[in-house]
Amino acid sequence: MLQVERFRLIAEKAVGFEDALSLPDGSDDDSDLDAEEAEASDRHSHMGVKGRTELPAAWMIEPMPPSLPAAGKSPKKNTGMPPPANLQLEWVYGTNGPSTRNACRLLVTGEAAYFVGNYAILYSSGSHEQRYYRGHRRAIGCLDVNAAGEIVATGDANVPSSSSSGESAEIHVWSARTLQCLAVLRNFHPSGVAHVSFPAAASAATTTLRQAQALSLGERSGAGGNSSAILSSSLMKKKPQDTEALLASIGSDAGGSMALWHWQREAIVASGRAHPAAAGQTRRGGGGKRALALALNEDGDEIVVCGAHFVVFHHVGGRFFKHKKPHWHGDVDPPVHTVPVCLSAVYYGLQSAVIGTARGELLLFEHHVLTRCVQAHDVQSSVNVCLLSCHSMVLFSAGKDGQIKQWDSTLRPIGQALDLHALRQASATTAVPSSSSRPENALEGDDFRVSSLAYDAQRRRFLVATRTGNILEVDDDTSAPLAGNVTITAPPGAPLRWRLVASGHSGQPTCGVVTASAVGGCFASCGFEDHGVKLWSLRRRAFVQQLRFPGVGTAPSALAFSSDGERLAIGGEDGTLMLARRTGSPSSSAMTIEATMKNTSSGVALLHFGPTKPELLLAVARANGLIYIYKLEAGGRQFTRYALLKPRPQDSSATVTNETVPVCSLDFSSDGAFLRSQHGASELCFWDLHQRGGTRVTSMAALRNVEWHT
Repeated sequence: MLQVERFRLIAEKAVGFEDALSLPDGSDDDSDLDAEEAEASDRHSHMGVKGRTELPAAWMIEPMPPSLPAAGKSPKKNTGMPPPANLQLEWVYGTNGPSTRNACRLLVTGEAAYFVGNYAILYSSGSHEQRYYRGHRRAIGCLDVNAAGEIVATGDANVPSSSSSGESAEIHVWSARTLQCLAVLRNFHPSGVAHVSFPAAASAATTTLRQAQALSLGERSGAGGNSSAILSSSLMKKKPQDTEALLASIGSDAGGSMALWHWQREAIVASGRAHPAAAGQTRRGGGGKRALALALNEDGDEIVVCGAHFVVFHHVGGRFFKHKKPHWHGDVDPPVHTVPVCLSAVYYGLQSAVIGTARGELLLFEHHVLTRCVQAHDVQSSVNVCLLSCHSMVLFSAGKDGQIKQWDSTLRPIGQALDLHALRQASATTAVPSSSSRPENALEGDDFRVSSLAYDAQRRRFLVATRTGNILEVDDDTSAPLAGNVTITAPPGAPLRWRLVASGHSGQPTCGVVTASAVGGCFASCGFEDHGVKLWSLRRRAFVQQLRFPGVGTAPSALAFSSDGERLAIGGEDGTLMLARRTGSPSSSAMTIEATMKNTSSGVALLHFGPTKPELLLAVARANGLIYIYKLEAGGRQFTRYALLKPRPQDSSATVTNETVPVCSLDFSSDGAFLRSQHGASELCFWDLHQRGGTRVTSMAALRNVEWHT
């Protein structure tokens, strides 16, 4: 998520209200629940440590001549409010990364649905357009689509107690066609919503039985007979429209609040706890009895919840759920001696549930009894996703190993597995051939651990989200007709076709964004603990390229474009400095790495290019407070140290102070002869670069007529 949150803050302040912000709560790291909690805490710590100090007003530091108001006009008062401008969202770049599983879905319109921050995004790869649902005031944390692909439910993410405004979390139910909000469900989950689930798709057997009973009911009613025997069936207790109006949800609170909603009435049908023991436990490290997956059966009268070493069935009876523990010691070969960590769940029929485990197994429960256990994936690879395709009625499983496999209702394998690692050798198809090109190195560094999966049987297309923050559309180009079994792999020798829907920074907050408007409109971004820099085209509204440090495992910490947009400087946390240069046509946004240098282990805190003439200088502020000035020679392919600026004398009493005072801002003069730097919240230094080595300017009279580059 790049500039979306900044724009939202400005818009909210302009209309006079503020809301607490939050990032979506982390999800499991392939069954490593301790890593998940650490990931969520690291995000908040990064945001606190890396925050920039607010710059003091310029006239408080640098002498400036007083400005006289024009005749007949009174000076404007500073009200502290932003200018009265209405900002319109043009495009959302990036993704939330592995914030949650099952966070991407395909709609009946052919669009891909996912969320970034407060916005639910509907992306059409055919027209390369985005639509947005903007009803949430908090960041979104979960998403689900009904079996018909027409209704979407999105829930608020968890909000830390320190930033909570006292309002309960909301669930919005809205139309995928019109983006109209149909219902807002509130006043139940206190902090956030972890999971939402619509009823499962009706199986072929259930659909046939419903049709036969409806036909028999019509015949008996027309003959004047008594239809009580038919209505006694559980399948006929609910009308189809009542079942379609049901929605299950689990909160992010420690108690595991769970509700079954009738969203059309905005009312709770039944409520309770996701796990009977959740009410008396607190989240410690791995999360205790925290629910990791939720599924609602097709009739809406049973819910299965699974998590770390537990599976619980909930039957809807009155206003409260009736808990039903599964029977683990059925006639299963091989037997299951211990309850594994369960990460995914899906219903296949009224009372047939399939559970995916962290040991690569698929467990089939029929009437709450374990009847089959299949080693679907490698024992070291968790099954993160279980998906039932409503049109083909085929069960898909995917997880850590990058394999997508398909199964029938008895967990017998169907067809062949799709290996996502083969996408690196496949040719990417463009979303819009006239304005979009293949992203270079788009899948470099992606281990294809699947966090979300969706399948469109009519358009023969998969939607895959990976742990590194990539969302891909993969075409299923089989020539055989789609009937019963779905062949996933393409014909032998034919490459898989894929499109990049969105790409993010591995779910980490963005730590740097720089623009180069002189080159057809492009910008670069980098994230915390991310080992690459992403280049984006504003003109094409697309991800263009990924630059990575060659042979270095460090993460970038600072970025800067030159004023002409020809060069991009990248600084690393280990002190590495890399220079990239634009290649191709003048309107191209692609770049190649030209030079790499490292002369100190102190991390790069800030970068800034000087004017291109008479000579190109690059200022590099290090984490220890020192500023290195480099001169680019040999066409920009070689670094030469021009000056080393020390804000304070390097004596024994000042060493510690220099290392703790960060450089917050850098700026060259228009002729490149002077540099000014801000250190901390109140110190502003000026430097004379006429002579090589740089000297501190102490007389403000020498700077009175200086024009600054920015």
